[in-house]
Amino acid sequence: MNLLFKALNDSTRREILELLGKKDLSAGEIAERFDLSKPSISHHLD
Repeated sequence: MNLLFKALNDSTRREILELLGKKDLSAGEIAERFDLSKPSISHHLD
């Protein structure tokens, strides 16, 4: 349960989850939308 709250505590992760709830996106597509590096996106998806 703590992991769930930790994941939802970050606004970027919440935005990523919202986007992924609407359509499938690759890590590269997510990175472009948030102006973040692919490694940073991978960190948020872990």
